[in-house]
Amino acid sequence: MESKFLETSLSRAAAQYLPEGKDAVKEDDLFPDSVVAPFIAAVKAAPPQPAAGKSPSPVFTLEESKSLILAALGEFSPALGQKARDVFNDGFDKAVAASRKDGFKVHWDNVADPDSRWRIEQVRAGKCKMMRSRAAGSTPTAFDPGNPGVKAVIDYQFDSTLDTVVYLAHELGHSIADDNLQKGGTYKAGDNKGHMQETQAYYVQNIFYGYLQKHAAELEKNHAGFSAALKTHLHETLEPNISLLREENVARLHSRPMGILAARGVYNVAEKAAPEEREKITSAIMLENAPTDIVDVLATAGIRNAAQIEGFAQSAVASAVAQRPAPAPKAAAPKL
Repeated sequence: MESKFLETSLSRAAAQYLPEGKDAVKEDDLFPDSVVAPFIAAVKAAPPQPAAGKSPSPVFTLEESKSLILAALGEFSPALGQKARDVFNDGFDKAVAASRKDGFKVHWDNVADPDSRWRIEQVRAGKCKMMRSRAAGSTPTAFDPGNPGVKAVIDYQFDSTLDTVVYLAHELGHSIADDNLQKGGTYKAGDNKGHMQETQAYYVQNIFYGYLQKHAAELEKNHAGFSAALKTHLHETLEPNISLLREENVARLHSRPMGILAARGVYNVAEKAAPEEREKITSAIMLENAPTDIVDVLATAGIRNAAQIEGFAQSAVASAVAQRPAPAPKAAAPKL
């Protein structure tokens, strides 16, 4: 199947919602409609989900978060795990120590070339407002101050909840993809195709989800309420994206909801693959060799025609729907 972007009404509609404005949209910013349409069809076929109950999150330290992420990525892909270790080894522990000093604050608007890949603040639960990875050599936009340095920098407010542990893995995914893009000295930040940027980070996030689910019973021993909190987190992450596709709401279609659902589908294929094939798929999505688009990644995963893409979309959506927790119980009727 050709990887050329298909300009149709759906893609043009999506373009008007991009923050840079329609005129700034490049061909590769959006998912091709040959991939989007099967996901919309799969989502529409899935039953709506009633709201689920909330579950409080257990508390995690930054050290625990680092250990969990490294264990998850290393178990899934030794090569990816080593790349994650390289990023953590470049200033994470120093940034954590600095974040514990009284009165410590990060000046987020200061984007001078830093001496560390990490800028971390620890905040109270629910107060996290900063989660980003600034690509090396990136220029400022309306939403991001850019990064003049030669390495991606992760800016992060950590509030000790499961949510910020998960999204630490997400931002690490962005940084690893940027490292892979830069390693040959040929490419720059803008060469990573727009629709792939969130797909890469959500791929790492889905690897982390798989590990957390596999080890949930063990984690529950030291973090009471972990299993329920993970179900709540999955619901609150996946369900809004499923709903956006059901309503054919095309806002930010190049990143979410397609990024998370396509990444989940690629993860499902890679997780079931033999180790050598898993590494090939991971290498393709994480820019190990050159900038790729989603069609290149799917082809590496053996998904090369319309029927296979349709099956891929159905499987990815079914996997997301399967993570829904049980609906919250109805309140008992008052006694008369």
